[in-house]
Amino acid sequence: MNYNKTLLFFGTVAIVFFLVIIYANNIFYSPSNVTNKELVLIEIKKGMGLSDISLLLSKKGIINHPYLFNTQIILRGSSSHLKVGIYELSPSMTQNRVYRTLLAGNVATRTITIPEGFTVKMIGEKLEKNGITNKKDIIRLSGEKEFILSLGLKTHSLEGYLFPDTYILRVKMHPELVLKKMIQNFRKKMTSEIRLKIQKQKKTLHEVLTLASIVEKETSVPKERFLIASVFLNRLKKNMRLQSDPTVIYSLPFLKRKLSKKDLSYNSPYNTYIRRGLPPGPIANPGIESILAVLNPSKKTFLYFVAKGDSSHFFSKTYKEHRRNIRFIKKQRLRKVDLNYGTVSSSK
Repeated sequence: MNYNKTLLFFGTVAIVFFLVIIYANNIFYSPSNVTNKELVLIEIKKGMGLSDISLLLSKKGIINHPYLFNTQIILRGSSSHLKVGIYELSPSMTQNRVYRTLLAGNVATRTITIPEGFTVKMIGEKLEKNGITNKKDIIRLSGEKEFILSLGLKTHSLEGYLFPDTYILRVKMHPELVLKKMIQNFRKKMTSEIRLKIQKQKKTLHEVLTLASIVEKETSVPKERFLIASVFLNRLKKNMRLQSDPTVIYSLPFLKRKLSKKDLSYNSPYNTYIRRGLPPGPIANPGIESILAVLNPSKKTFLYFVAKGDSSHFFSKTYKEHRRNIRFIKKQRLRKVDLNYGTVSSSK
C-alpha cells in the first residue's frame, strides 16, 4: 500500500516536472509579442549580471518571463557568456533568439554608404543621422594631430583620406574606431600599383589626393574626369592659378552654392583664384576613379572648361575659345550659367 502511494507521488512529481519543462521550453521558444515587430535598441553594459540583463529585457518588453529566461540560460551554462554591446531586439523575437543574439554578440549595425566627394563634415553628419557616432567627434578627430599621427599619416587633416565606400558600422560606435576602419579601407585601395605610379610621376600621395578631390567636386560625369584632371595639370605646369570654384566653396566659413565675385577673392590658402598651385590639402574625399584620373590624365592640351548646363562641360585651349563657349551657352539658354563657374581664367 505504502509502496503504491510512494510510486503515485513520484509519478505525479515527474509528470508535473515534465509539464513544467514543456511550459518553460514553450515560453523560451515563443515571442513576447508576435505582432509587435518594433526594433528596440538595448544596451548591455559591462558589469551587468544575468538578472540585470533579464530585468532590462523585461522592462523593454522584449521578454515576458525574466526568471524563466534566467533559468534556461543557467541550464545552458551561458550565464557569464552574454556579450556587452548595443543590440537591436524586438518583442516578436523568441526568447531563444534573443539569447542566441546576446551569446553571439550580434550587435546592432547599420550599412552606411559614403559617396565620392563627401567632406569630413558631410561624413560626420551622415554618421550622426544614422546613429553611428557624433558629428563633432568625427570633425574634431579628423583634425587632431596626435590621432592622425597614431594612424601613421603625415597630414594636418583626414580630409581626403576617408575613402568613399559602403561600410557596416556598429550603432554608437566609438568615433576613433569608425575613422580607423575608413583609413584601413583607404590603405587597401591605395594598392602597390597606385603607389608605384605616384612615385614614378614624382608626386606625393597627398598631392594626388588634393587634385583628385578637386576633380571629384568639379564633375559628376565619369568620362570627363581625365579631361578635367589634365586641364588642372596643364595649368599647374604653366604656373596658372587653378581657379576652381569648389576650392572657394570649401574655404568659405558658410555653405554657399553660387559664388559672387566677392567670394572669389576670399582670403584662404584653399582659394585657388588668389593662390597659385595646389591648396594645402584635399577639399573632399575622392573616389578611386578621380584618383586614377589624376594619375592617367588625358593628353589633351586644354586649359579651360565651362559647364554646359547638363552636368558636362565645354573644353578649350585658349581664353578666347573659352569666352566663345560661354557666349554660346548663354545664347542656347541651356540653363542660367554663372560666368564664374568652372575654370574661368584671366589672361595670366
